[in-house]
Amino acid sequence: MTASPPLVDAVGLVKDLGGRRVVDDVGLVVAQGSCVALIGPNGAGKSTLLRLLVRLIEPDSGSIHLHGHDMRAASGAALRDLRRRTGFVFQQHNLVGRASVLTNVVHGALGRTGWWRACSHRLAPAALRDEAMDCLARVGLAAFAERRADRLSGGQSQRVAIARALMQRPGLLLADEPAASLDPAAGEDVMRAFRGLVDRDGLTVVFTSHHIAHARTYADRIVGLRAGRVAIDAATAACDPATVDALYA
Repeated sequence: MTASPPLVDAVGLVKDLGGRRVVDDVGLVVAQGSCVALIGPNGAGKSTLLRLLVRLIEPDSGSIHLHGHDMRAASGAALRDLRRRTGFVFQQHNLVGRASVLTNVVHGALGRTGWWRACSHRLAPAALRDEAMDCLARVGLAAFAERRADRLSGGQSQRVAIARALMQRPGLLLADEPAASLDPAAGEDVMRAFRGLVDRDGLTVVFTSHHIAHARTYADRIVGLRAGRVAIDAATAACDPATVDALYA
């Protein structure tokens, strides 16, 4: 049986910012249906690497293939489609506070349906509302659909942001420090939601984290960055604690 090609295949990525090399000859290969944690101290290049993968920041050199397509060669509609297939969950949840949870999730379909269909759940077609409710159910928040977004806790807001990303129908989810601003219990809820999407739905997840326990508990593989270079790339079960601790020394 032929193995599926990797969902992420990046080679030799380099990025200089502010006169400093932030990402230095980094490669990253991520198999379909896996969960990968990017760890490392502040300034190691974790967040920059995530943004390079979808060209929110343009690399200075190197190659990026997502979903089997050359990301650096893509432009126009092809680039928009590759980004739609790659959901991005930021530290800042960026919800519309006055809008309902369901409307915020429906907004995730804007890239594929157009503004008038996805500007509000009350104007959206029934099929789109049903899909948004399904995305909320996948993160355990279907009961909060009618609540205003500004009345949610931090952990609930982050899970709504994940549901909104799921409305893009992505095969790959990138998450930048998704639990960083949350209390420990809410952070565990969010990480369990990501792991459930991998195990139940077959999505591929790459997340950055300073929580080593999250990396060990929820990731299949740990990639450690130090000073912009890959210092660790190993299956979680084979990752030596002393080697991980050395990243932060």
